[in-house]
Amino acid sequence: MMPMKFQFKTFGKVLVALALTILIVLVQPLVFALNKESAERLSLLQNLKFLPPSQKAKVAPDLPPLNVSPVSEDFSLVIEKIDVNVSVVENTDLVDEKTYMEAMRRGAAHGKGTSLPGERGISFIFGHSSFNYLPLGPYNSIFNHLDKLEKGDRLTLLYQGQRFDYLVYETVIITPTEVNHVTEKTDEPILVVAACYPVGTTEKRILIKARLVV
Repeated sequence: MMPMKFQFKTFGKVLVALALTILIVLVQPLVFALNKESAERLSLLQNLKFLPPSQKAKVAPDLPPLNVSPVSEDFSLVIEKIDVNVSVVENTDLVDEKTYMEAMRRGAAHGKGTSLPGERGISFIFGHSSFNYLPLGPYNSIFNHLDKLEKGDRLTLLYQGQRFDYLVYETVIITPTEVNHVTEKTDEPILVVAACYPVGTTEKRILIKARLVV
């Protein structure tokens, strides 16, 4: 008959092996997701390095009055249709998660390496679409209603005391790895406003694309 002490030792080893197996099964998807997200950010950064220098575009002299006072003349975004009036943090690193998450605690974020308001090329602004106030901060839900925007709707940027209006021409739903909508080269002044989609998930992204009114 096998000694009791030996039986307990063998049983303990089996439990340890079982626990390690369960841990590996649980952790593997998280590691895969983090690696995938890191690769996505690296790809975006590499593409942004090859964007041409931005040039100023002509701006329409007469624009309809806004029904709200922008929260900032330095840099802010107003989308009256969905009650967005938020400060924008300029030149936010798209690759450093800590940096862009901190920027989105202060409003929306403008992607470093993309054009500034009124310049030719893609100007990329992103923010939260979530119900999670505690971990994400007071601007967790600013872009919850981007999907209500339609062709022809107006988006207004205030930058260094100047106003720039853009009209929506396209809405696209993409996967997180589709970065061409941000990195594509264009001579047009284009604003792209983005958030996670559906609201409260990170499964996809919703992009609102708009042209400068000139």
